[in-house]
Amino acid sequence: ACLRTAAATAPSHAKAHRRWGAWCHRHATAGSSSHQAVRIEPLRAAVRAYFAYLGTSANSADESADDGAEVAVPLRLLQLLLRHGGELIPEFADGLRATPPSAWRGVVPQLFARLAHPDTFVRQTVGELLGEIGRELPEAVLYPALVGSAENSPSADETSSEAPSIS
Repeated sequence: ACLRTAAATAPSHAKAHRRWGAWCHRHATAGSSSHQAVRIEPLRAAVRAYFAYLGTSANSADESADDGAEVAVPLRLLQLLLRHGGELIPEFADGLRATPPSAWRGVVPQLFARLAHPDTFVRQTVGELLGEIGRELPEAVLYPALVGSAENSPSADETSSEAPSIS
């Protein structure tokens, strides 16, 4: 209750939102090892709190270097999207609309890795998010995309060894 009050009382204090989100996430998953045992309402609160963190930390320079949270929070949101996206559609839709795409720049390679996710909502959300990041920070998307495509294409050595020789 104290963390919820802190986040509500100081809405511009990013760290309060992050800690509230972490508490809600732990509460939702405490004692559960399966998807069915997870409590959805605390997860909804966690997603809202994490998005509030991303929104407020993007606007405050003093908390932007909050012990690695600039990568940890988007990764946690990505994890929640992958595991419970279908149950948290309104929270993700609202949060992504209100959060600057630059908040996700640290996890672009992980987003690319999830473009082939079996869930349609997850694929669509990740694709739209990469598009938004690309519009705001093209270099953040282009470099991983080019590196990934180069890793997946045959190298010059492999190509030349497969080509038939002319005698």
